[in-house]
Amino acid sequence: MNTLEQRRRKNTRKILDEKGMTPGDFGRIIDRKPSYVSQLLSDTSPCRFGEKIARHIENCMKLQAGVLDNSDQKLDLKTLHFVINKVEAALNKRNLILNSNDKTQLIGYLYELKTSNDAPTDYQVRKIINDYIN
Repeated sequence: MNTLEQRRRKNTRKILDEKGMTPGDFGRIIDRKPSYVSQLLSDTSPCRFGEKIARHIENCMKLQAGVLDNSDQKLDLKTLHFVINKVEAALNKRNLILNSNDKTQLIGYLYELKTSNDAPTDYQVRKIINDYIN
């Protein structure tokens, strides 16, 4: 399993390849020095590839928010049930009950997303969980 930072590096390199960009071009676009770009893209001596720089890169390159966080894998049913349980637990903390009809609708909605070509990305799932828990 790869970490979020590894996924961000891999996805950034993939985007640079697809656009035919050099690390120098990339550095100019994101307004960072070549040494930083080199460390950011390196697997052997990397610097931290956190949330702030990931969103900065997406913004500078006019990419969809969260695209650097995406995994090659689509959501599985186990993850969907995890999301549903987290949503239900968050509602229970607020003394709100997810009735069986609401739960059925939530399961249907998440399952539709999972089976469609627009299956939610890891970033979207984390956002759904965050929105309901916080």
